[in-house]
Amino acid sequence: MAKQAQKGSTPVVPNFKDVDKAATQAAMAAVSGGRQAPLVVPKNAALSEDKKGVKYSRWIERTVVQQAYRSVTKNGLLDVTVAVKIRQGADNNGRQVWSHFYINNQNEVPEKHESMNERSMGAIATLLVATGFMPAGGALKGSLLDKMFPQKGQPGTASPLVGKSAVTNVVQTLGPKKDLKTNKSMTDDEGNVIMERRDAGESFLPDAKPTEAVDEDGDEEAGEEDES
Repeated sequence: MAKQAQKGSTPVVPNFKDVDKAATQAAMAAVSGGRQAPLVVPKNAALSEDKKGVKYSRWIERTVVQQAYRSVTKNGLLDVTVAVKIRQGADNNGRQVWSHFYINNQNEVPEKHESMNERSMGAIATLLVATGFMPAGGALKGSLLDKMFPQKGQPGTASPLVGKSAVTNVVQTLGPKKDLKTNKSMTDDEGNVIMERRDAGESFLPDAKPTEAVDEDGDEEAGEEDES
């Protein structure tokens, strides 16, 4: 417990504590990644609509990875989070795209989660290919994925993906706003369904020539990676 200054005495001003590189990067991304307005949809975006009336706009952005980590949802799903910053774009330059890829990591996966797992692992694989971290053999070991996506908030750990460039396949959805507690559509005072736009990355492509493939344990075959 900090000592309180006696009445009439000069308050004690504490010194700063050391902040490691991973914590600094996370803090900077958190500041710039606050609630932002939806991305501007370019004129050449691909448009579609599903049977429920949810509208989709898809396009690509050149990005750099700012954060990559894993956590767990309240339902026990593995939440692999990737935050990228748009580095070149006519309307969205400097803005962020947050993506969450959910995985059921149980030995017996329910049928309703099979397609979710496939989409998430597919997206993660495209990110590793885009950044040059996909193993030459094509198999993904758990140890490699743990290294690429360290636990959220773990001191002294940073993903090797941070600072790497990739082209992000962005999707913006326009659909009913969901109540976080009930997962039901929210309505206004007149009973109209509230609509909202949400941005995310669906998959990734190489932005330039990727580095050499890594071996099965996650070590690069062509020497040390560039720090950025």
